[in-house]
Parts: sequence; C-alpha cells; structure tokens
Amino acid sequence: MLLVIACMLSAAFNGAVGEPYAPTNAFREPVAHALYDFGMDMYNQLEPSWRPTENIVISPMSMYAILSILLPGLNGASHDQVYNALRMTNLPRNGVDAESAMCSKIFQINPNYDLTRANRIFGDRTLTFKKSYKNETSWHHKAAHKKVDFQHNPNGARHKMNRYVSKMTDGEIQQLIPREAVTTDTRIFLVNAIAFKAAWKSSFIKDATTLTNFHVSPTKVKQAATMYTSSAVCFHQSHDAQLESDLIVLPFKGAKTTMVFIVPIVAGNFGPLKGAVGASKISQALDRYWTGYRNMPIPMRVCEVRMPKFKITHSVDDLMGAMRAMNVTDIFSTEADFSPMTPELVYVTDMRHKAVIKVNEQGVKATAATSIGLTGRSLPIRVEINRPFMYMIRHEPTGALLFLGRVVDPTK
Repeated sequence: MLLVIACMLSAAFNGAVGEPYAPTNAFREPVAHALYDFGMDMYNQLEPSWRPTENIVISPMSMYAILSILLPGLNGASHDQVYNALRMTNLPRNGVDAESAMCSKIFQINPNYDLTRANRIFGDRTLTFKKSYKNETSWHHKAAHKKVDFQHNPNGARHKMNRYVSKMTDGEIQQLIPREAVTTDTRIFLVNAIAFKAAWKSSFIKDATTLTNFHVSPTKVKQAATMYTSSAVCFHQSHDAQLESDLIVLPFKGAKTTMVFIVPIVAGNFGPLKGAVGASKISQALDRYWTGYRNMPIPMRVCEVRMPKFKITHSVDDLMGAMRAMNVTDIFSTEADFSPMTPELVYVTDMRHKAVIKVNEQGVKATAATSIGLTGRSLPIRVEINRPFMYMIRHEPTGALLFLGRVVDPTK
C-alpha cells in the first residue's frame, strides 16, 4: 500500500476540545486515538464527494504526519486551528512530541512487514528557512530539506518532486503533482510518502481463487475474483448490533499489523458507520474486542475465509475543503502566520494526496516475513466477505490507523 500527500505554500504578495485521551484496549497510545478521530473526521468530510460505487483508500497517518510537520512553522491562530484539528489539545503531552514518539515506534525496522516513510520539504532557492524550524522538522520528523528553482523553472522543480515521489513508492505513484499546482509564486512544497508491504499471517491459496458472487447492493450481484484459505488466523464477530455489521480481523505476519473489515449486514448500507456517531460506534467496538491477549491484540481463531482480491488507486486533488470543514482556515489565506518557518509571507494553496492498495493472496504488497505460532484445535469458523465493506490497516502496538477506506465493487 502506498500513499503520498503533498502540501504547497505560495507567496502572499501585498478543532474541537473534548475529553482528554487516555490509553485504551484498541488505542495503546493516546495520540493513536487522536489520529483515529482525525482520520474518521477526514473520511467523513471527503465522503460526500465520492460516487456511491467508488472504492476508496486514504491514509490518516500520512495526513496527520504532514500537518504535524507544518505545526512547528505556525504561529497564533494558524497554529491553534491545525493543533485542534489534529486533536492534540486533548493529549496528555505536547502533540508534536507525542506524534514523533509514536512514529518512532511505528516506522522502526521490523522483520514481519515493511513500513517506511519519507518526508521532504522543497523550498525555493531564494527562500530562507529559520534554523529552529529546520532543526525541529529534521529531528522530530526526519524531514529532509531540498532547494529547487520554483521562481525560474517551476516545471523542472515539479519533475524533481514527482521523481522523488515515484522513487519512494517504487514507481506506484507517478505525476502526483500536476503542472498547474506549481507556479513561479510557489515557495515551499511539503511531500510525505508512506509505503506498506506485508504478507498475511496465513496466505490464501492462489490456485483456489475463483469467480464468485459479490453483492454490490441488495439487488445487484457481480462476479468477483475471490480468494480462499481453509486455515487463516482471524477474529470474527458476526452481526455486531451497534455496527449492524460483521467485524473481521486478519493479521499480517508477526501480528503487529492487522487489516480490519467492517461488513454491513445489508449490502452497501454504510449509514450506521457514517459521521461522528459511526466513528464513535467503531471506536467502541474496537475497544470491546481488543482485549489485550498476549502476542495478539484480540482472541484469534482458525477460520475458513473467502474474500475478494482488489486494487484501488484513489486521488484527492483538494484536501483544503475538508480541512476548512474541520475549522482550519487561516493557513489557506493571507491571514496565515508561518513566521516560525520563514520570514516570508506564505500560505497554503494546494493540498493533495494519492494512495494505492493491492490486496492479493499473499497479502498487501506481499513480502516475505517471519510467522508466529498459534495454538487451537477447534473447527474453522466460516467467514465470507461478499458484500461492500469498510477496512482499516492498523499498527497494533500503538493502535495507529495507517490506512482507511472502503470497497463497494471489487471488480472495478
């Protein structure tokens, strides 16, 4: 799975406060709960712009990271609006420090999966970054600063940034930044890339993949390539009353990362999962079932699983509207205060990101990894994912929400 998010600042020529976060079963790090709430809010702000049958993938982790990189460069209301949108006001410690500490746990080398990030801040050759901002972003976010010539060669600068994105995503994401997004007025471009590759703890049988019925809606059925395994390790909660959905969890090798499937009982009925109420229901469900078993976040069983294979490429060309709906407004206008970042008057004129997810018999962008043992002799539970579903990819030691999306029609 690959995600890139970009944020541009141009020259300016003449959140809500709630209960403090605390560790829970599903969110071991308070900042992971803040990330979840931010991610679900963003998902719900973007949802009205999607077609009813559109498959989606976004990365709350990547959005959270790039806004956290902006924070040390903001002052006054500009800072407070972003800080509140990231739910950092409700954390028991400084939000940027908490996010940085969580990322150091998430992005450490692990033999069971490959999860990498790349942060780069492209600045015009004539622009001066304040030393304190460069030090802060280099230390907390491992962000490299790169000089390019926006003023005299904006298209050349764009090509350099797109080549960087392509390189960091193994060629999966190209031409993230279109020609119109970079002009001679562009002063700074921030880019964040996340790549995730992992194998299922129990791989599906490639030769067993066949076309089977997938109920896109109560009245519409399509033939979708469906994977099968008789010996998967999974968690299955049939018909959760609050969610009006089945809840299924498949771990990747090592069980440090998992994929969560929320499958509405009525095909395509995402209504109970929408909005702040839906986000709260999902959060409560995660806390109910994530009981902290040793070596596993939740009690797993041997399952016989059928589920569709799919690939999704999804772009969001304008995140600014969603951010405005989350009460972040100043950074997009001449009211922006980036004085801790640069002496120049700048503001954000472009926010976009693109994600790719591939799910097949081996895993998500499958790689070799070390497995862990699981004991149990009970008969396999039969699990069939044959209706539209919402999904998440989580980092279990922290509870961080890495990727989030939905599949309405796996044949698209």
